[in-house]
Amino acid sequence: MDKEEAIKASRNGAIAALISATLTFAIMVIATQSNVSEELAYFNDPWLLTDVGLLVILAIFVWRRSRVASVLLLAYFLISQILVRFETGNVRGVYLSLIFVYFYIKAIQGAFAFHRISRDEDPDYKAMRLWHLIVGGPVAVAVFGVLVLVLGGSFGIFPATYVQAGDELSQKNIDVLMANNIIEKGDEIEYFYSEGLFSILEGGQLLVQDRVIVYTQNEAEGVDIYEILYDNIESIELLSSGSIFSDAEYRVIGSRGEEWVVLWLSTEDEGDHKFLSALLSHAPVVIVDRTDQLLPGDSN
Repeated sequence: MDKEEAIKASRNGAIAALISATLTFAIMVIATQSNVSEELAYFNDPWLLTDVGLLVILAIFVWRRSRVASVLLLAYFLISQILVRFETGNVRGVYLSLIFVYFYIKAIQGAFAFHRISRDEDPDYKAMRLWHLIVGGPVAVAVFGVLVLVLGGSFGIFPATYVQAGDELSQKNIDVLMANNIIEKGDEIEYFYSEGLFSILEGGQLLVQDRVIVYTQNEAEGVDIYEILYDNIESIELLSSGSIFSDAEYRVIGSRGEEWVVLWLSTEDEGDHKFLSALLSHAPVVIVDRTDQLLPGDSN
């Protein structure tokens, strides 16, 4: 590979990354703006904006023939594709992914070849400039951090970003809930969601067979637990319908007036509606809209 071929390979890799970012963004918009099949529901996730942003930033550095960025781009793409196939069960896009992998591998070859040839041509050649280090360092850290969070969420190390059905909850998390007396032996979890970033103990809400439970972490690093029996629920208020960037907020009010809890539920894959539907199946009460926005199907 000569110098011109190396430059072309890097630029093609950068263009491929920009195409990947554009496709991801387009699919995410479609998934968040319409009722989609389960296959596309995975893309109804605000975290994908981070994915898009990182791809664009990496593309810029790959265009500049950065070896670190080229390697990070391939690693990030491979891991993200493995996770997509794992989450959706869809393998039909594998051949398209292989095309991107080809361009990313060529970009790595091009970056290394360019710097090797440049060093042979000029013994004083410096591949790394100060601004590359200042900008590229945080980008590399960000890519690594996102990979850790994504992998951690996918394999139950960190809290999931979506409302989970009871059978999706890992045994490790169930053990944590029991060890902190949030649930009792014999409780059957129907739906669960934690708004925590690194630990489910940072806060969460769940439905079991006879009650709704909300818990929060207090300043003493303990857990405050609040629960209302389904038979005691008098009404439910929609305080915020949420968005792809924020959780929906509901207040569940008990029959004794002062008894109430607030639910924070992710809207990803309409998880908030699934959680509320299950709650309403146990406590068929009226949902009072406090946002001037009707919740389809729940206002009658």
